[in-house]
Amino acid sequence: MRRILFANNSLFEAGSRNGANISLEALCRRLAARNFEPVMLCGLKPGAAASEEEPTAQTPWRILRADRPERALGDAIARFAPFATVLRGATAAAVARNPAAFAQRLHVHFESGFVQRSYPSRRQAPDYRYAACSPFLARLAETYFAAPVATIPPIVEPDAYRVARPQSGAAVLFVNPVAVKGVHIAAAVAARLPRRRFLFARSWPDTAAHPHVEVALPNVEWLPAANDMRPIYAQARLVLVPSVWEEGYGRVVGEAQISGIPAVASDRGGLRETVGSGGIVLPLTAPLEAWCEAVDSLFADEAKYAAFAQRARAHAARPDLAPDAIVERFLGWIGA
Repeated sequence: MRRILFANNSLFEAGSRNGANISLEALCRRLAARNFEPVMLCGLKPGAAASEEEPTAQTPWRILRADRPERALGDAIARFAPFATVLRGATAAAVARNPAAFAQRLHVHFESGFVQRSYPSRRQAPDYRYAACSPFLARLAETYFAAPVATIPPIVEPDAYRVARPQSGAAVLFVNPVAVKGVHIAAAVAARLPRRRFLFARSWPDTAAHPHVEVALPNVEWLPAANDMRPIYAQARLVLVPSVWEEGYGRVVGEAQISGIPAVASDRGGLRETVGSGGIVLPLTAPLEAWCEAVDSLFADEAKYAAFAQRARAHAARPDLAPDAIVERFLGWIGA
């Protein structure tokens, strides 16, 4: 059985609500079903000690937890002799600061913006291989490295998100009430449209780095974070995604589109491509009136809404987004 070592500085737990970890877990399950053996090297909870967890029915892969995953990487490679080593997040940048790593075949996968960190060029590290989760990030990385960069989108398992009749939902859904996800814009739109029902769903933990912004409006209903998003999507007529930072992909859009739920989103990062024809994309700096008009138009015009819903469903069903196709693309990237 061929091992694939994934190294990431963040905490990896089954059922995580972090989009990148949800995508990685889906990929690992698909790999395990093909007789690959994923091994996860990841970070720790504050104050926790380094540990190792055996595979379980819930998480059928070994998990190595370390305070500094980049420092534990060499030992993990020596111990498990992986067929491929895939670096994610800040771990990739930390490893890249060690020139001794440049002689190894390492695969670096970007799920979000990376230009604030330093990575070696193809000239410095000819055996590095780069990939990104969206065409937007791949184009940016190709310019950054002056080398080819593969596009490997996140796996969104259709059955885990599909709901029967999302068109009957009457709410505007906004997920993750933190500043970088545009909670202030979402709150302003809700205040301007008091006749519309809004659902604000929590997602990431409430932390000092990304505190939840509380919005108290009579037409805003708060929902707790949920691992199963289907009951929430079943209430949504559209998703509002006014992200402020450059989204690598915008997973919530892809999840919703499986059920024909269109998006009203900002043009940040890869969102325009993720929305495609299945929603309305606005410049982040568009006036508030434009955001309100876009949201309201998907209530006021049933024919317009039906057309967007149909295009959203078709956009999510593209062959290149089929989970098996994404796994094949990943395996081609690592040379399996």
